[in-house]
Amino acid sequence: PRKVNEFLSTFMDELSAKVFRTFNASITLEKSLLITEKKNPVIKEIENVSDIESGINEKIIEYNSANRKVALLCNHQRAVPKNFDSKIKLQNEKISLFKKTEKELKKKILELQESLKESQDPIKQKKIEKSILSLNQKESKISIKRKLLCKKLESIDQQKNLSLTTSKTNYCDPRITVAWCRRQNVPINK
Repeated sequence: PRKVNEFLSTFMDELSAKVFRTFNASITLEKSLLITEKKNPVIKEIENVSDIESGINEKIIEYNSANRKVALLCNHQRAVPKNFDSKIKLQNEKISLFKKTEKELKKKILELQESLKESQDPIKQKKIEKSILSLNQKESKISIKRKLLCKKLESIDQQKNLSLTTSKTNYCDPRITVAWCRRQNVPINK
């Protein structure tokens, strides 16, 4: 390390391997976050609280993805957790349950649409339309939750042997994270 630091200091005073690594990690994080910002819009004002939460959770997954690139760059490895397989199995069971619920809701919607076509009573038609709308909203929410859970599962699998905390706390400039959170309307404590 001493020879490396001496070599680096020939380019700039006080440039060391640690400073270079920290700079490289911070630049990688910042570039990765900027790329995700261009791909996905900022969370705007949303009326539904569950939509806000799912949007924030999606942004956290994006942040972890950018941080994963830094952990790979800095070679921050860890052993795969002992409970990893059971955690994955549990998440897969939840996804299967969401898929099953989605199918059931779609089936009910189709049945209600058929009964709507057959019905001649305007009052009954209004009730059926309300039921269809309600079921469509439920199906949409479950679909969003399932997709988010799939992304989360993929993220967990990709980072199973990486230590994201090391790069986040020791190598990345916290100002980058704070600025990104403010631009994306994500609470910093998340």
